[in-house]
Amino acid sequence: MLKNFLKQNQFHLDELLSKSFMSKNTDFKSFEHMMQKGNFDISTPEAFKKIPDSDLDKFISKNTKFKSWKDMLDCATSKYVQEHLFG
Repeated sequence: MLKNFLKQNQFHLDELLSKSFMSKNTDFKSFEHMMQKGNFDISTPEAFKKIPDSDLDKFISKNTKFKSWKDMLDCATSKYVQEHLFG
């Protein structure tokens, strides 16, 4: 059931990192706000992909309860799936 849900759904960062998720787990009101404060360019998907993982991880570990970008994204994905699959 979970595999089918994940295969059938593509997730956008603004869905996974909702304002609710961000306010509960970071000091930022939104994903965009966090990226602005970190001086990260997210104007296009290509710009976001160019952000060095190490820079993003360092910022995430200093400014959120997560150790890395992957940890934050994994937690957000898990919460999203729980809410949408299990209600």
